[in-house]
Amino acid sequence: MEPQPGHSGGPGLAEEGRAHSISPPPDGANGLRRLIPRDLVALQWCPTLLYFRRRGPSIGFAPRHYGPEERLEHEKLLEEARGELAGEHPRCRIVEEPLLDSPAFGVRGMPDLLLDCPGKCIVVEIKTRRAKHGLDKLQLAIYAELAQDTLCTRKQVQALLTAGGTREQIKPHRQSIAQLARRARKILRAHTPPPPTGRKPGACRACLFRNICPYAEERE
Repeated sequence: MEPQPGHSGGPGLAEEGRAHSISPPPDGANGLRRLIPRDLVALQWCPTLLYFRRRGPSIGFAPRHYGPEERLEHEKLLEEARGELAGEHPRCRIVEEPLLDSPAFGVRGMPDLLLDCPGKCIVVEIKTRRAKHGLDKLQLAIYAELAQDTLCTRKQVQALLTAGGTREQIKPHRQSIAQLARRARKILRAHTPPPPTGRKPGACRACLFRNICPYAEERE
């Protein structure tokens, strides 16, 4: 389980963010040497979102955390899934929030569960809501590839998504993590955020960064 992409802004940042560019951090600052799957998902959704999501702390944002009710709901779903999976896969060892750290990709992530079974691994991600826009499935596919590159190099990797109380087996497909990570780092080293791409203008209205995004007004 990783923090949701998003931050909350402080007073006065809207005008300041529109008026000034931001100096890029050196490689490795703010964790650029280790991206997480949520960064790559944000990049697929909107490169501007990725920029503000990761650069936010350097311009006065505080990370958004899960609320207590959402966290309690997630813990309940996690406990239920762990019990069900233990019964369905008695020969598997269940690892909670395993660290999948791939130096080759420069990406690290922690799925909710990983089942280490004879001949295969099952990566499990649990959401408190229904999967949206296929992005949760993309995140899980990235986890599966990280597992294949780290803890499960000699095993078949399967992926299971639990969202909104339903379970769905996701067919892992090779994501070009290395390519996505290179694009993400290039964006994060820039002095100014890249323009949004591939999204309907109305999507900007729901963005947490619309008050400081230089492209928000023209896309609303």
